[in-house]
Amino acid sequence: MKRFILLFLFVASGVVARETYDMNAGWRFFPGDATSSDGAQVVSLPHTCDGTGNYLKGVEVPEEWTSGRVFIKGYGGGPVAEVFVNGRLAGEHRGGYTAWQFEITELLQQGAKNLIHIICAPSARFDVLPTAGDGEIPAGLFRDVELIVTGREAISDVAVIPHEVAEHRVTGEIRVEAQGTARILIRDRDGVVVSRGENFSIENPRLWHGRRNPELYEVEVATVDDTVRIATGFRTVRADAVRGFMLNDEAYPLRGVVVRGEAPGRRQAAEDVALILEMGANAVRVEGVAAHPAFYEMCDREGIVVWSDFPLLGEAFLTDKAYLPTETFEKNGMEQSMEIIRQQRNHPCVAMWGVFSNLQARGDNPLGFVRRLNEMARKEDPMRLTAASSNIDGDINFIPDLICWAHHFGWNEGRPEEIIRWKDHFFAEWNNMRSAVSYGCGGSVLHQEPSAKSRSWRIFPT
Repeated sequence: MKRFILLFLFVASGVVARETYDMNAGWRFFPGDATSSDGAQVVSLPHTCDGTGNYLKGVEVPEEWTSGRVFIKGYGGGPVAEVFVNGRLAGEHRGGYTAWQFEITELLQQGAKNLIHIICAPSARFDVLPTAGDGEIPAGLFRDVELIVTGREAISDVAVIPHEVAEHRVTGEIRVEAQGTARILIRDRDGVVVSRGENFSIENPRLWHGRRNPELYEVEVATVDDTVRIATGFRTVRADAVRGFMLNDEAYPLRGVVVRGEAPGRRQAAEDVALILEMGANAVRVEGVAAHPAFYEMCDREGIVVWSDFPLLGEAFLTDKAYLPTETFEKNGMEQSMEIIRQQRNHPCVAMWGVFSNLQARGDNPLGFVRRLNEMARKEDPMRLTAASSNIDGDINFIPDLICWAHHFGWNEGRPEEIIRWKDHFFAEWNNMRSAVSYGCGGSVLHQEPSAKSRSWRIFPT
């Protein structure tokens, strides 16, 4: 018989507009193949494990919460996470790096001690993307977990949808999912209310313009007993075959870096942003998996343009399967990509959705699925570009709005100066194509030596 040794989270009495409780500390962890929890260890999040992991935490709920609603929210984990409260299933989420949230109001025992149990399944599965690539997705609760307490008329989602963005006026709508009627305000940086109601029109707006002027507005949505505030901004983006990337109809050359969105928390996200700025970059591609939400908030404030990838990654190893023509694979790919859009759409820094990354011409043909992903992104968010990183020829390169050629001259192949010859040939033959180039690979410590080896970076630890 299992015995549970629990650390309980004691929470304040009374329901206010909205309270968020950090649940990162004091979890009891034991592996999935254990026959008992007797050997459970006390861990704090972020935490990773080999194979399936069990996470237990006790929560004591005051009687006063009977008038409100309670949610549990995780910012990543799994890659398949099943959440139980007092032995009853609260929900399942399939995808390691997008957030999940489940209401647990009816599962809690008011005035008693409650057991939260989260099971995180391992990454070696072909029905949860990404199923390929050179990054390993661990199992575990590797991002923050929170308990959110609201009044009965809780706000579950706020989406800022611009319709027209110009120097003289910004118009659009704010879509709110909430119980009850919501009051909506938009304030500028000085705290002045510039719009009220779900349909907005802002005269002579200050546009978000990258590093030059990362202007943000505050959107406040309130019901009688819940309030949500988000920062957002307004700008236009497009790609021109001659002038390049256009921000608010001005040429805005992008000089960026590629990062894996694996930072587990706010502190690590801040370190990534600081390094990007130290390098003098003004753009970043978040490759393969979604970054922590704090990363996008910081890019908003610092004016860093973001390319945000969907989890459809190309093969890095012979055993990889980048695409499977199965219903479960395509359903999960579509669901995760939709989550990425809906969780990041209020961030002005995000300029383009990366539909796929470096798919290879082997295995099952992903062309139809890529078309459906691209169509979904355009329908869901017509104000942003779709993009892809590619290193093969073919029709797949003409699906997204922007294609970025992944060339590693001087790294995996050739010499650095060959990028110049490639560029001249490209402009001579394909000068009507809206594209960019990404050159370079993951680093090796040997590249810092005077006699750096010219072999493939893949054989060295990074």
